[in-house]
Amino acid sequence: MGRLILLVIVLGVGFWLYKHSAGGLLGSRSTAVEASAPMERANTAARKANERTLEADRIGQQDSSTGSGSQIHENMTPSEVRALLGTPDEITTGISETGAPRETWLYKNVGKKVIFQNGFVVAIE
Repeated sequence: MGRLILLVIVLGVGFWLYKHSAGGLLGSRSTAVEASAPMERANTAARKANERTLEADRIGQQDSSTGSGSQIHENMTPSEVRALLGTPDEITTGISETGAPRETWLYKNVGKKVIFQNGFVVAIE
């Protein structure tokens, strides 16, 4: 008799869980339609993110192709800078605070100021 009561309780709890679960154990047609909505939103978001990435890459390629000064970086030698940007419009020489020789090359056409110290680029403005 105790086993029968236990079986009825287990079946009752199982039925209650089945009715009150998110989509039932077997699912239903209405939840299948509702479940596709998050997938559509996720696909739309992924497509927009991909479009933004492609646009950013395109803009980055334009910047690097139009501004040769963007290829200049610290620790370059004067000959490497000259190879990329050509002859500077102005050259200013001096001594740094530490006593090291310092040159400032001004490129007006690309709007860059390249500062050399001890024969290497230390700053780009």
